[in-house]
Amino acid sequence: MIVHNLPELAKVFKRVAEDASFAGAVALTKTAQLGQAEVKKHLEKKFNLKNSWTARGIRITPATKKNLQSEIYTLDDYIAYHDKGAVRSDRKDFLVPGKGFQKVTGIDPKKRVIPKKFKRPAVFKKQFPIKVIGGKGSKGKAKPFVLKLRSGKEMIAVRQTSKEKPLDILYYIHKGSIKLKGRRFFEQPTENIYNKKFQEEYDKAFEKYVKFSL
Repeated sequence: MIVHNLPELAKVFKRVAEDASFAGAVALTKTAQLGQAEVKKHLEKKFNLKNSWTARGIRITPATKKNLQSEIYTLDDYIAYHDKGAVRSDRKDFLVPGKGFQKVTGIDPKKRVIPKKFKRPAVFKKQFPIKVIGGKGSKGKAKPFVLKLRSGKEMIAVRQTSKEKPLDILYYIHKGSIKLKGRRFFEQPTENIYNKKFQEEYDKAFEKYVKFSL
């Protein structure tokens, strides 16, 4: 006849359940940390960051045994606009770099952050060399000005010495709202990390923390 010590078994089962919950909390927290790092990596790839402010704002909430849930979140509410895309409205006009922006300023707007001296209103105080198209050197200097077309469109232009192309367009002035295209750098990488890493992290935590010995 086998006699089971039920109180002792109950203690073991309770401890195993608690250990399993703790392993789950560890795995969720570790996965969230991996997701946080992945989001920051994608952030650096897809944006020209002026500083580390946005990256520092990407945080995690650790999971606990009582709350088996961990999250990755951001302190900045504009993240959703850039991640999913949205229509953004502003009382100011939006300036979209024109075809002549890189030629006049020497800056590729797709690769670098545009310095304040090339933004409104500072750009109107600057003088740029009037380049001789097809020749050498320059011919004086000119300040940017607002060019209004009959169609109603407005641009910020700089005069150049060329009969065929007398102006370089610094900016196209976009009035009203503007549609931002989503860059998918936040939610998708987080989901990918969870699908790829959670089971692996849970298996490691389970092996480390869950004990079955009597």
